Amino acid sequence: MLAIAFNRVYANFPQIAFTILLLFIVKYFLDEFDERRKFPKGPLGLPLLGYLPFVTSKPHKHFAKLALKYGPVFSLKLGTERFVILNSFDAIQDAFRQDSFSGRPTESVFNALMPFECK
Repeated sequence: MLAIAFNRVYANFPQIAFTILLLFIVKYFLDEFDERRKFPKGPLGLPLLGYLPFVTSKPHKHFAKLALKYGPVFSLKLGTERFVILNSFDAIQDAFRQDSFSGRPTESVFNALMPFECK
């Protein structure tokens, strides 16, 4: 009896695995959509990598080009973390008047963008 039940489960394993994988993918995109609504508009990235593969060796120039399309304040995902990019003096002044911008990020994504150490 146990062997028959095991054979039924094993025979349906590909369908079960596909269904579970599909549920995880749907949940990922629903979470991503919900997160994007809370931030300023910006470019889409790849799952898990975000926009990191598209950033050039001079990120400040690349972000300036993106600011022409999305405005002086936009967001993008670098790796798995979402960042808000402030690309004008007025946007930076307005941001630093708020308490939510008083901390410093500790993300390792900045190390990937800036391979040298600032002294």
